[in-house]
Amino acid sequence: MSIEVIKVVKPEIDEPVLKANPESDAQIQLSVVVPAYREGRRIFSNLTRLVGELDKLKVGYEIVVVSDGNTDDTVSEAGRVESRAVRVFHYPMNIGKGFALSCGVDQSVGDLVTFIDADMELDPANIAVFIDIMKSRGCDAVIGSKRHPQSQVAYPRLRRFQSAVYQLVVRLLFDLNVRDTQTGLKLFRSQVLKDAMPLLAIKRFAF
Repeated sequence: MSIEVIKVVKPEIDEPVLKANPESDAQIQLSVVVPAYREGRRIFSNLTRLVGELDKLKVGYEIVVVSDGNTDDTVSEAGRVESRAVRVFHYPMNIGKGFALSCGVDQSVGDLVTFIDADMELDPANIAVFIDIMKSRGCDAVIGSKRHPQSQVAYPRLRRFQSAVYQLVVRLLFDLNVRDTQTGLKLFRSQVLKDAMPLLAIKRFAF
């Protein structure tokens, strides 16, 4: 894996301090962007789990971990993952999940881009399901939902209520026919995503 430091004010990339991904850009079909903030306690095990699921896909992939101004051991723990597909980017100040995702997209090279939260609350095995849906339906984006009838994610009733209210407000304000805009697992066609990114202003959690 490699670790690179992003200079936030002038978004340039320092030289890698560890080994780079051996896959050429042309071989990478899927980029998985993982925004991470204060995930040092579990990011090693979660990334290892993610690598295991992606290896089953039999396609060229990369995992782009973006450390959002972490001061804990998130970066070093991510660096322990024994996979050259993992690339870790870090910038020194905490700006927000939206900014981390945007940085990850900028660094990605795959034709498809997946967002998945570092806590892996949603099973990374679903990435294969999302890819199958995208191929069979010819759509540009596949978005998971904790509110889907088949979802097996367990979270507190208060949080569930708050999420439902938030999603209702979003749908009323923006006329979006999406059940769960903040879900931690999404899949996009890269070009569609990169065309949309410059139009987005929100850099924090509501991204």
